[in-house]
Amino acid sequence: MRPAIPRYSLYGEPASPAEGDFVHHETIPDRAAPHGWRIEPHRHADLRHMMLVTAGGGTLACDERLIRFDAPCLILLPPALVHGFLFDPGTDGHVLTLAEDFVRDLAGVKLTGEIETLLDRALVLPDAQALTEGFERLAAEIASDRPARTLAIAGHILGLWAEVVRLHPAETSEGSAEERLYRAYLSLVQQHAAHNIAIGFYAARLKLTEARLTALCRHVAGLSPLEVIQRHRLAEAKRQLLYTDASIADVGIACGFEDPAYFSRFFQKQAGCAPGLWRKQRRQGA
Repeated sequence: MRPAIPRYSLYGEPASPAEGDFVHHETIPDRAAPHGWRIEPHRHADLRHMMLVTAGGGTLACDERLIRFDAPCLILLPPALVHGFLFDPGTDGHVLTLAEDFVRDLAGVKLTGEIETLLDRALVLPDAQALTEGFERLAAEIASDRPARTLAIAGHILGLWAEVVRLHPAETSEGSAEERLYRAYLSLVQQHAAHNIAIGFYAARLKLTEARLTALCRHVAGLSPLEVIQRHRLAEAKRQLLYTDASIADVGIACGFEDPAYFSRFFQKQAGCAPGLWRKQRRQGA
C-alpha cells in the first residue's frame, strides 16, 4: 500500500514548518550515498532546492517527466513539486535547501522580474561550472558562526542568482509585464486550486477585473482562467494517482472535487481515460 506522497523537511526527515531563515547545505554524497544513490519521489511543502552537480550525473524524476542530467549542471526545484533522483554512483556536488519565506524575502528586494522565472518552475541548466566557487563560499559561510552570518548568506544567494541569470539569460529573462502577471496568477492557483474559489477571488488578488484576467490568460497561455485551474488540478490528480494508493474519491477531494463521479468524468475528458485505468497503465509502464 503506497502512502500519501511523502512530505519531508530534508529527505528522509519528518516534515515540519521551515524556520523563516532556514538554509541548509550538504553534499550530494552526504544525502544520496546512504540511500544507495536513490532518492524516492517526495516533496517539500515550503522548501526549495538549488543543486549544483559537479561530477557524475543521474536522472531526475520530476512529476511525470524523467530528465537526464550530467555534470556540470544546476538543478532548481520549487516547493511542492514531486521529485526524486537516481544518481550515478560517485556523483558529487552541492545541495542547497532554502525556506520559501526566506527566498521570497530575498526576492522582495528590488530585483525586477529576472528572478521570478528561477522561482516558479523546475530547471536543469547545463554548463554551470562557473557557479562552483560561489557554492563553495556559501557552504563555508553556512558552516561558520561569524557575525552577520545571515546577511552574508543572503548576499551569497543573491550573487548565485545573478550568475545564473547571466549564464542563462534565455531561461531567466524577465518576460513581459503580462507574462509576469500570468505567473503571479499561476502562483495563486497553486495555492488555492484544491478549493472551489470563484475566479473573482483571483482577479481581486491581482487587482484585475475578471474580464482583464480572462484576456490575460488567453493572450499568454491560450486558456481561460478556469482552464488554467483545471490543468493544474489534472496535474495534481496525476501525481496523486501515480505516487499514492489513495482511492479515486480521495484523490478527487484532494484536487477540489467533492463528487467522485464528477471527478471521474473530468479526468476522463482531460486525460482520455478513467483515473483508475490511467493509474494502472502508468504503473505497469513504470
